[in-house]
Amino acid sequence: IMARNSTGVCRTSLELQLRDSCAPIVTQFGSTSPSKTSVRTSSGRLLPSTLPEGLCSLPGVAVRDSLQIESALPEGFWKGLWERAYESEQGPDFWARVEEWALAARTWTEPPPSQPPPVEDYVYLAHHTLPCFQNSERVPIPICRSTAGAESGTEVEVELVVEECGGGAKAGKDFEAKTHKVRFPAYKDAAVVYVPIMHHEDLWQNSYWFQVRLAGVVSGSGILASPTQATVLVLDDDRWPANIPESKRGGRGISLMRYFVHADSVRRGEKWKKTMIAMCWLPVHSVFVSTLVQKILVDHVAASILSTSEQKEVVWLYGEALVLVLIQLLSLGLNRWADVVQTRNRGRTGGIRQVHRSDLLRKFMHLEHSEHWLATDASWLYSAIYDADVITGKAYFQVFVLAQSVVALSLSIVLVVALSFWGYLKQRSTASFAESPGTLQSIWYIAGVFIIIPLGMLGVWLRSKLTWVAVIARKELECAWFKSCTWIITNWRHFFGLSSAERVALEKRVLKQNGEFVPAHWDARDTMNDTSWITIWIQGVSYCAMLIFGLFALCEYNRYGIGAMEV
Repeated sequence: IMARNSTGVCRTSLELQLRDSCAPIVTQFGSTSPSKTSVRTSSGRLLPSTLPEGLCSLPGVAVRDSLQIESALPEGFWKGLWERAYESEQGPDFWARVEEWALAARTWTEPPPSQPPPVEDYVYLAHHTLPCFQNSERVPIPICRSTAGAESGTEVEVELVVEECGGGAKAGKDFEAKTHKVRFPAYKDAAVVYVPIMHHEDLWQNSYWFQVRLAGVVSGSGILASPTQATVLVLDDDRWPANIPESKRGGRGISLMRYFVHADSVRRGEKWKKTMIAMCWLPVHSVFVSTLVQKILVDHVAASILSTSEQKEVVWLYGEALVLVLIQLLSLGLNRWADVVQTRNRGRTGGIRQVHRSDLLRKFMHLEHSEHWLATDASWLYSAIYDADVITGKAYFQVFVLAQSVVALSLSIVLVVALSFWGYLKQRSTASFAESPGTLQSIWYIAGVFIIIPLGMLGVWLRSKLTWVAVIARKELECAWFKSCTWIITNWRHFFGLSSAERVALEKRVLKQNGEFVPAHWDARDTMNDTSWITIWIQGVSYCAMLIFGLFALCEYNRYGIGAMEV
């Protein structure tokens, strides 16, 4: 049943019944005004007098002129979705487009199928995935041709493109990106293209991949068929770090450290070399140049100015002082340049910390199903957050600090020996080489250096196993606490459904893990602190001995004039 209102819009009887049942109850007021009319439905509900004329002709509707209706209905309450959509600003344009789409759909015809070649000559890749090991140095790419095409007696030449696809493989570094022309002679249904891959010896890498695809037919009547694209998966069976031998994987200390240093130095390349050179240059200014300039200014220039009476020589000495000050300033500028170079090339965050975190994440995402049980999820998360930071600050950068310290120590030894030899040359007329106090002091100094350093390294090495056990115990217990804390924080929205007793139980578990971790942390902290104090004790004892011998030398110089007091 259809009804049409004054605007010419047709409505179904179902829609009218829904409108009837959903109309709100209005308040009636008695009135004798003939201008106010109301419509009463068969269910006894009063409707406003503004109903469409078509609706008034339906069965069950009566008109009463004696009632005045006061309705709270908003304007346009009875408008349908089509009317609302059509009256909007975008309505006419939308329905015009609908008409265009409907017309296009009615007039659309099926395109004629592409005509296949006279002979079913298809060229396609043999596999979708082509795995290989990195040490194979090249990977074969088999390309097939249909039997009908091979037996047709014609030749076909296709183009094979080797390129990156976002799988981690870098063109020129991990594989050779190139476009190959592959020719199928008559009666041949297979061809193989060998793509070179680079073997990074002694360098661990995650598995990576690149793609090969058939770009098109260069000559002949063949066509490409699926699959036209394949993924080349390169697997690396080297061990981290730097393909360390299996027998040394459980090692510790320098035996494990040197593989890590080698791997990062190879990966960083020129930046690692620039950082090392700059770090080794920094002590040249503070240890060598500054000390030498002060020595020459005080013991040579100042003493010569005070002792000479010739004006020309005094002017020359003042010029020499000015040159020494300029050398000091130039050395300061070079020191600033070296500091900028090592700051910009050391890469502690972007080059080391985040790289190892990305490697761990990529490795974790591509584990086999059975490998997920080899280590806990807490160990993976702890290694990505904490261990990556430790190996950056305590392993990677400490190599540069160690090299800097060795250079500084070597420069100080060379400087002391050189100054002692200079003092010997000044006193050679009064004492022999063996009897020269400065020379004897230098010999004792050098001997002390070569005694202190081996003793300190021996003490640290003797405690290496104890330190290793304490640190690993702390790590395992901190992993458990770290996992619980992370789990609670990342799932906090779900805790709204937990009771107070359940939340207290979770808190007790975290507190229990914290209580187990803190004593292990104390043990590791005290062990490492005691180990560092071995070198401090050796250095302190040597300093005390130097004070005693220095005091005796000062007394001999002031009382008997033996020796020399110099800067």
